[in-house]
Amino acid sequence: MTDQEKGNTSPSPPSISTISSTPSLSFILTAFTKHQKIYITVLASIASFFSPFSANCYFPAMKLIESDLQIDSNKMYSTITVFMLFQGISPSVWSYWADHRGRRPVYLYNLFLYMLSNIGLALASNYSMLLGFRILQAFGSSSIIAIGSGTIADITTPEERGGYQGWYALGFTLAPAVAPMIGGLISRYLGWRWIFWLLSLTCCVHWVILYFTLPETLMCDQPKPCRGSDAKIPAWGRWWSVLSGQKLGQERSSEDTLQEASYQPEKKIVKVPMTCAQYRDVLVLVFFGSFQYAALYTVITLQPAILRGEGYNLDAWSIGLTYLSMGFGFILGSILQGYTLNKDYMRFGMGPDPNLEYARLRWVWLHAILFNIILVLYGWVAAWQHHLAFLLIGQFLCKFHSIFNALGTLLIDLFPTRSASIQACNTVFRCFFGAFATGTIDPLVNALGYGWSYTLISGILLLSRVLLVFELKYGAVWRKQRELEEIPIRV
Repeated sequence: MTDQEKGNTSPSPPSISTISSTPSLSFILTAFTKHQKIYITVLASIASFFSPFSANCYFPAMKLIESDLQIDSNKMYSTITVFMLFQGISPSVWSYWADHRGRRPVYLYNLFLYMLSNIGLALASNYSMLLGFRILQAFGSSSIIAIGSGTIADITTPEERGGYQGWYALGFTLAPAVAPMIGGLISRYLGWRWIFWLLSLTCCVHWVILYFTLPETLMCDQPKPCRGSDAKIPAWGRWWSVLSGQKLGQERSSEDTLQEASYQPEKKIVKVPMTCAQYRDVLVLVFFGSFQYAALYTVITLQPAILRGEGYNLDAWSIGLTYLSMGFGFILGSILQGYTLNKDYMRFGMGPDPNLEYARLRWVWLHAILFNIILVLYGWVAAWQHHLAFLLIGQFLCKFHSIFNALGTLLIDLFPTRSASIQACNTVFRCFFGAFATGTIDPLVNALGYGWSYTLISGILLLSRVLLVFELKYGAVWRKQRELEEIPIRV
């Protein structure tokens, strides 16, 4: 006798296509207005500025620090490598707190540690102090970028997320451009210690602003998850009346201030960010981005050595100015890609069977191939010591064809309720790859020269592009299989 004949009417599990086409199981209600979203995005973007600024303002002052502390160049490069390693470790520690205890306290704790580390660096008198406080500096600042991505995910809907993510990225993309220039200027006229005194002062000012005005954006524990709740904001931090003329908690009836975003609760809570890499689509995306990040960081790291060498002979201040080309490239690329991501999501990422992977990665292959070509040309321009303008154009294009905004937005789309953790996982891989690249690029150039070194790097990078093919072909299938396993099925 069959189950139906016995009266067993329990339905069989739905197919993958059924899962993808069913309506959202619940809704996230975001009570933030457009002006409030812009304000929070600006605060998060400024906070994300500190970590990459700290990493890059260091480069023009390296020779001065070596001379003052009487250490060799190998020890100086070790401080860069260790800084990047702890840039990767820090988000794996803080992101779980940010996804379960709130964004606001993690911002405040991290920036406080960062402020203390800069005071220690300004007072450093030997290599041990320099290395120790650089570790604390990395630990206190690097996770803020991942937490900021989580904040943007909290306050935006998927349709607008790409645009806000692009504007948010201006903070940590502008920093590498202006940091060497500012670091070179300060170290030239005030001394390298003043770099860290000024970082400590600016961090203190921003910490006070965050303490009094930043709301908690993480979902509060209510029957219907909501964003914009005043449950975790101190009374003196309620700034809604200033921006919108309305108090927190007051019911909003306007459709402009109450937006619905699809929310799918996860059955398995990811407690350790690195466990996100157990999913095939996540692993493919973070490896794909990490290879490009490592290649890009070799350009950033070697730039002072190239420009101090024969053929250019630039000083610290002039070297700092050359980083502006990278910054302008990244800014322009982030804005244009943010607009494109929003437009493509509206076309391909919505509907009964959305293709998120295609919507977010539609143009990534073009940027990736162009980056490979530019990297080879950049290496041979440096080897043949062509005019400085060619180097600057190459740096601009390397940053313009960045793929990180698209990859980061897709990762958040895949895990909207664990956005800080997924970005932390991404940061861990990128920083470890970047640390490896930083530690190996100098001996590689000594053995092969600039031209063949960047040709080899571009070749390795080209092989890694096959990961993009896998993601575009199988990413949607992997995502739907994960949803089938993790989303509770309502009978």
